[in-house]
Amino acid sequence: MPLTNEELEQLEKDYFDQIYFYLRFNQQRMLWGLESKNNIRDDWWDKFTNSEKQISEFARGTERIFYWLLTTLWMPNSSPISSDLFFESCNAFIHIDIKTAKTDNQSDYKGKVALSKNQTSYDADKTQTGTPTQINPSLPQYYDKGGENEKPCLTYIIQLIHKPITFDITAILLISVPNGQLYSVYKNGIVGAGKGKGVSMRYEYKNNFTFNTLSGTPHRVEFIYFNPNYGLSTYDITTCQEITYEEPQNNSIKIT
Repeated sequence: MPLTNEELEQLEKDYFDQIYFYLRFNQQRMLWGLESKNNIRDDWWDKFTNSEKQISEFARGTERIFYWLLTTLWMPNSSPISSDLFFESCNAFIHIDIKTAKTDNQSDYKGKVALSKNQTSYDADKTQTGTPTQINPSLPQYYDKGGENEKPCLTYIIQLIHKPITFDITAILLISVPNGQLYSVYKNGIVGAGKGKGVSMRYEYKNNFTFNTLSGTPHRVEFIYFNPNYGLSTYDITTCQEITYEEPQNNSIKIT
């Protein structure tokens, strides 16, 4: 039986917190994994710089690290239609997509993130102003709806923003994308034009970055990591004054 909007958002928030606190606690392991490519840079750099698929190849490397970190939390699912990472838990199906954005390409961040139809259940139809935006999502709002294994579809983005050429990591954000059932709550206000008509959209969380039905309206977006030494502020990245970064406590696992 489908959840109420508040029950659904509470579930989205619960899993958001699980992912967020797990990655924050393991921040040193995460950064160690993401930087492991630098130890063998001379063996791949020339081939990489001559490749026409630099963005997808860089993203593929980061996917391995987050799979390594998160696969112990839930059971992976083998569905061919999914985000980069797809898990099943006792009460939800969880999609996690890894997005990379160069600091010199502000259309890919600045309070938004690009989504393909395999990365959302949010059925958008924004035609009243600006560029018409339509997307027919491939993900259902509920898996096995009406069946014995009915569970909601939850979708999250890990957005990694990096310097061009050097690939130094400026920021890593965790973003919770509303389930399509929540269209009645967020409407078209969080939808922007995607990179391909009918197959993608941009989730513009800058327009509404909270779990609206929950008490205290907690954030749907948080920084997992931020490096202030690369010329951008947290506001430059999110365009939201309220979304800030705090250094983790000293209980992070250290890698030696």
